[in-house]
Amino acid sequence: MLSLETIKKLKLEQEKLDQFIIQKNNITDSQTKASFIRTKIALLVEIGELANELETFKHWKKGKKTIAEKDPNDLQKAKEELIDCLHFYLSWVNAFQIDFSDYQFRKLVPEPDENELLLALFSETEMFSLKTPLHTTKEKIFATAEKSWEEQIKKLNPEDKDYQKNIETFKKIKEGQKKIIEKMSSSFLEAIEIEKNKTIFYRWLLIFEELAGKLGMKSEKDIEEAYLKKNKINWDRQQGNKH
Repeated sequence: MLSLETIKKLKLEQEKLDQFIIQKNNITDSQTKASFIRTKIALLVEIGELANELETFKHWKKGKKTIAEKDPNDLQKAKEELIDCLHFYLSWVNAFQIDFSDYQFRKLVPEPDENELLLALFSETEMFSLKTPLHTTKEKIFATAEKSWEEQIKKLNPEDKDYQKNIETFKKIKEGQKKIIEKMSSSFLEAIEIEKNKTIFYRWLLIFEELAGKLGMKSEKDIEEAYLKKNKINWDRQQGNKH
């Protein structure tokens, strides 16, 4: 649904807003774990507000309706909540330098219902990393690898006749991997981290687009217009000191 051109446009608009908020409020920790924790909480809250607005999960509520059964006019607030989710999501992808160059929308098969989509949004958001690619260092790679090596060695049986031989083999492998890590450039390490997180961000957007379609935003133009409308409201709030 969303083209690369439109995604780039929305990312840029979000970047402008985020930078204004950072400067206006003198936020000095925008690229730290603490900042990402706050953003993750905010996004999870928005997804919760969306779910609460739809009420499709409330099996205890008499007369509840699926999205398809609701009057389109009654879905406006839910659309706004979903677009709020998109705002926080775009802040994340900007921080992680996701370019979406190979992203393609595809319909999910079998088609999930609204509650499955909501749960999937929660789940994917939970998987968002709390560290940016710029924080990936050789030391951290070494630490992760060291832990993996230790776990592998623990699996070896000391009673095995080849135990000592296997230990020596692991040591050689370990030294070889250390040399490879040592030769890695910072840009290469960043690329690894970006690639690792890209899949999660792509899945989130697929789920978002599927849910947007169910709410009546069936075209790229629908989503773009809804985002720009809410983006303007957010700008007005920030410039007018409204909460």
